[in-house]
Amino acid sequence: MKAGARQVTEIQRHLKYFVQDLFQGKLLPDFSERQWFPSDEDVRNVMKGVKANLTRNDQENLADLLASTIKADDKYFYQPSTDTENFLLCIQTAWQRRLLKCYGGEMVLLDATYRTSKYALPLFFLTVRTNVCYAVVAIFIPQAEDSFSVGRALKIIHEWNPEWKPSSFLVDYCAAEINAIENIFSDCQVFLCDFHREKAWFEWVRKAEHGVAHCVDEVLTMLRRVAESHTLGMYQQNIEKVKQSEIWQSNGKLRDWFESRWISIKERWVKCFRNEYLKVAINTNNGVERQNKWLKESYLAGYRNCSIRDLIEVLLTRFLPKTYQKYCELNIRSLSTYRSYSSDVPTFLHDRPKYFVSHVMKRMSSNIERSDIREGGNGLFHVRSEITPANEYKVWFGSAVKAPFCECMDWRKSKLPCKHMCAVFLLTDWKWDDLHPNYRDLPIFNIDSEVCGHTKTISTENIHVASKTNDVNKVDREGAIANSDGNSNESSTDDLDGGGVLGSENEAENGSSASTPSTPQKMVQLPLRRALNQRAVDRCEIQMKCLRDLIYQVTDVDFLHEIEKKLCTLKEECSQKVPSSNNLPVRQLTPKKLKRKLVMPSTRAGLPLYKRRKVKRFGVLADIKKKYVDVNVPVQTAKTCFPEKDCDRKKTGNTTKGQKRAIEKNSTTEAWTKVDDITLYTTDQQVLMEGSWLNDNHINAAQRLVKKAFPHVDGLQNTLTEAIPLTPQKGESLQIHHVNGNHWAVSSSIGNQITVYESLHSSIGLNFRQQLTKLYSNYADKDDCVTVQLVTSMQYHHSQ
Repeated sequence: MKAGARQVTEIQRHLKYFVQDLFQGKLLPDFSERQWFPSDEDVRNVMKGVKANLTRNDQENLADLLASTIKADDKYFYQPSTDTENFLLCIQTAWQRRLLKCYGGEMVLLDATYRTSKYALPLFFLTVRTNVCYAVVAIFIPQAEDSFSVGRALKIIHEWNPEWKPSSFLVDYCAAEINAIENIFSDCQVFLCDFHREKAWFEWVRKAEHGVAHCVDEVLTMLRRVAESHTLGMYQQNIEKVKQSEIWQSNGKLRDWFESRWISIKERWVKCFRNEYLKVAINTNNGVERQNKWLKESYLAGYRNCSIRDLIEVLLTRFLPKTYQKYCELNIRSLSTYRSYSSDVPTFLHDRPKYFVSHVMKRMSSNIERSDIREGGNGLFHVRSEITPANEYKVWFGSAVKAPFCECMDWRKSKLPCKHMCAVFLLTDWKWDDLHPNYRDLPIFNIDSEVCGHTKTISTENIHVASKTNDVNKVDREGAIANSDGNSNESSTDDLDGGGVLGSENEAENGSSASTPSTPQKMVQLPLRRALNQRAVDRCEIQMKCLRDLIYQVTDVDFLHEIEKKLCTLKEECSQKVPSSNNLPVRQLTPKKLKRKLVMPSTRAGLPLYKRRKVKRFGVLADIKKKYVDVNVPVQTAKTCFPEKDCDRKKTGNTTKGQKRAIEKNSTTEAWTKVDDITLYTTDQQVLMEGSWLNDNHINAAQRLVKKAFPHVDGLQNTLTEAIPLTPQKGESLQIHHVNGNHWAVSSSIGNQITVYESLHSSIGLNFRQQLTKLYSNYADKDDCVTVQLVTSMQYHHSQ
């Protein structure tokens, strides 16, 4: 188990090979002897005992792991949880410090993930976008996700990297993280992730109690226009449109929510306030989310409810090394010495990251000519639009004050050379090298030379503190942040403003970032795990949300100070009730839901449709995908692609056993009758005589007869919709549909009312809906919805 074995079957496999090696060349003992081949229950009991021994002194085991695993050039800070100190662990390897120095000057991503161990501790990833991928450049685990704890960890990491001065951070809407970042990095801009913003908007708008659930799309469209405003004038115009809308004026909850929670922090999420600071386009923290998903699915799959020591061991020995290995391999694969470039690739794209080369090459092939480019001087060009020649886009090569830019949408989204800038490269004397070095020499556009054979050795002093061996409070004096006398050095966070409910209180009690008592503290044993009362938690969460909304409307400052004191007291009371092990909060289990057995319908009703999994995506592209998923795309097939006989005889999956026997019996079928161009054979006659299931040949012939009797009625098209798509109808029409491969239904548009006549199903299935949407698309409303009246009728068997 110390080597990573987690499954009983895996242990049994190792035991089997161990016994074979032990008795090599001798007769193996019988498999029934438990001394050599223990049962699964025996192995499971031993595993429980070993796991209990490993987790009994989890924090001490973690200290031993750090002391034996951390290398000389790596840094870590470890403060175990005691009665007076909160848990804190910060780790940064030598290569992580180098990547942070190289790529951390522009945009840094910060996000926390939970459910990585049995403790209720957040795992924070400090992530940057490198030239080839996203990489975690520091990790820290505080005991609580508050401003003081997050700020304390960021201050430690900043002291490890004194030259690190990020220009911006990207986080979700978490006040604790925002306050901590702004306290440590005063000149840094903090932006909100677009994904979490869209998610927060969608979840608020769709709730019925807010009064806008009936117009979700309309509200989100207005708010998205505000978020996508690329200029200050456009932002003011879109805000004015929102305030003049009828929904805004009639709904007070919408006004209070958007003004107090979003307009007040518009600088964090509106594009016009973001573009002037960024040289790279990063609008979501999906890079961090992918790292979290990669950790949980690929490395923690067999470590459910593991100890904190096991989690750190996985991070240090597997996850982080694989991350750096991937970074190095992708850089090496981008070299011209690894794979030669095509002659079509310009020289300035050689030895560049693959994503950058692909992006620029796609924009090199445009129809822009030299006459479409007008030079304005000092690196300014006016390039005519290909789509609308009357419009021109400004292309500027940048200066020391402002980065290069183009006014087109492609540049705004990617901050990479667009087709207008590439046209200037190809058709004028201004090339890639003429771009200002502040943009041209960004690390994300170049290959990391240190991983391609020119590595440097980082020889900085290792800073690891509060690591315990036999004494819990024995602290490493060399480079330590807090010594055994309780005096703190440069890493003290006394001057850190907590910025949250717990900030000032922790500062007053602790006094330093890692002070420890002079006597060993007794660890608390692990209590029995209890299931979480989810209903009670939900009720408390509702009350907290209501309280938060009310606080935004309070203007009395003295009353707010009283509320803050009461919340601090309530927080301390709650912390005393949280189950813990060794002073660490234990994550509670949620009760498992009972899975209902799927009741299969009868064969006549068809197989149940696959229930599409809900995709956790938000935004304009996600809405488009949801709207157009499962759309029946017609196949443009000529009518002459099949011979007349084969086309009429093509089956759609509704051939009965009686028909098959008739076909086998009469291998040479003869023509029975003909209706226009449809030929019915003797096998079709036998089906009618036996009262078996009708095929498309019968239905198409019957529709031709109805068409002759009622020539003014449209529709009555071929039922083979896969070969010959349905044509949209405008007037009164009638159509027979083949549904689910085993059933026929009828639809009509008599009197401008679309009616469906069903004798088997009480609802309209997916395939039937697609046929109706295609056939009656001219009857759709402004939301592309077709209103259908369903009429269920009695089913007649063997009717004449």
